[in-house]
Amino acid sequence: MIRRFLPTVNLWTLNDNQRAALIPGQWVSAGEPDDTRSNCGRFYGVTAGGSIVVAWNGNARTPRSGGWVGYQRSLYNYAKGR
Repeated sequence: MIRRFLPTVNLWTLNDNQRAALIPGQWVSAGEPDDTRSNCGRFYGVTAGGSIVVAWNGNARTPRSGGWVGYQRSLYNYAKGR
């Protein structure tokens, strides 16, 4: 089975099985994507405790976060339990 990225997926409409099938890096939204895509981000997984880990677009703007790439890397590692 080949897993492919989908168009932006609304997390609020997915059940647990559908969320588990998402590929890390898949674009997701909280609700329907708005014009500015401010409610969109990249899905990185679900932690052992059940938290959904997403790198949201507007959250990587602080200098300490290492920019967009550093922010994504940190959340990816968090989702994988590293």
